[in-house]
Amino acid sequence: MTYDHFLTLVSEEFQKNPEMRYPQVWFNLLSTHRSEISHKIIATPLDPFHKAYVSDETHAYVEQNW
Repeated sequence: MTYDHFLTLVSEEFQKNPEMRYPQVWFNLLSTHRSEISHKIIATPLDPFHKAYVSDETHAYVEQNW
């Protein structure tokens, strides 16, 4: 799976779960598909779970480490 494919999956899952914020869906799927990356960013400024959006810095970090 590429990072672009991952983002497509996140969008699809977000549409199915409108009660969740996009960053929640994004992080949950990251944890499922690339847990080693999610473990590196959890509880850091890059962690988007409790935020309103996934920052450009977070996208860049995850894509570079994909």
